[in-house]
Amino acid sequence: PVTIAIGVRPGRIYDNRSDTSVEQSTSMNNKPAGEQSREVIRYNRSNEFDRCDGRFAAFLAEEVLPAVSSFTTGDDLPILLSSRAEDRMVLGASSGAIAAFTAAWFRPDLFSRVYSIIGTFVPMRGGDHYPGVIRKTEPQRLRIYLQDNDEDTWNPLFGSWYEYNLLMESA
Repeated sequence: PVTIAIGVRPGRIYDNRSDTSVEQSTSMNNKPAGEQSREVIRYNRSNEFDRCDGRFAAFLAEEVLPAVSSFTTGDDLPILLSSRAEDRMVLGASSGAIAAFTAAWFRPDLFSRVYSIIGTFVPMRGGDHYPGVIRKTEPQRLRIYLQDNDEDTWNPLFGSWYEYNLLMESA
């Protein structure tokens, strides 16, 4: 079957300054139109992707998937997304990996497969609680692939990404 990949870029918070003399096209620094002269105040990746609640899943279900379904192909054919969880996978790396797992965990009716690459299942925004939650919850019909290695990130604040991925695997 045809496979459609949908990418979601984390949010950025910009300053309120605007420069109307800037061309409304992608500039050499690769910022989208209208953002060339604005400075990023904060990258919102961890706030959006590392959360362990249903917000990201709701965003996918209520905004992203309906928006993609409204598009058409180059031949003006409709984009038809399967509504079967068995036909859908959610994946990501690092913060995107825990976002993928969280989306499937909260919405197994939408996603039944997860591909997690070096997931941040660390005590950053509660990801370290997942092994206990998994053990205490009735099994879900999820198929999960966790990828990591023993040379992954370690830092004094959050610990070892690899060890936490091993705990996820064990759970």
